[in-house]
Amino acid sequence: TDSPEIQRDLAHILAHDKDDVPAALARARYLRLLDDATGAVRELEPWVKRAPEDVELGLGLSVALHEAGRFPEATELVERLQRREPQNSQVLWSQFRLRKALKQNEQALLTLAELEKQMGPDVVIADERATILQRLTRYAEAEQILEDLCRREPANAERYYDLGVSQSLWSARPD
Repeated sequence: TDSPEIQRDLAHILAHDKDDVPAALARARYLRLLDDATGAVRELEPWVKRAPEDVELGLGLSVALHEAGRFPEATELVERLQRREPQNSQVLWSQFRLRKALKQNEQALLTLAELEKQMGPDVVIADERATILQRLTRYAEAEQILEDLCRREPANAERYYDLGVSQSLWSARPD
């Protein structure tokens, strides 16, 4: 569903009904795939004003705002969605991506902790946590996570590469 051709066709099929939320979301996704985040924002803003409680619309608009570089508006929208739906993992992931993009690393770690409470141990969460810890120069913590990921996925060469990069960043290592 991420192929521009599929999104274009889906948008075309759904475009017959201009008053349909799925059609608006499809058109916005297609515009984003064409690197027209501003167009996606224009598509979704009126819908979110009509139905501010619709989480899917809010998430769609927050992604478009993020991609359009309108970070304060995206942050405000995601925070509003998070207050309304504190247990919604899609909202939390959106909040995490924004915090990561804005280099709000400590807050990003808190969001990952909340996601882990909901989802349990998860490879993607662990990988993201290691990335944020490296940004914070907390290399020992990042290394522990990356070593655990190597143990969990011993056939995944990318895990060993990430561990090696982390170790090279941590030049104060006694070994």
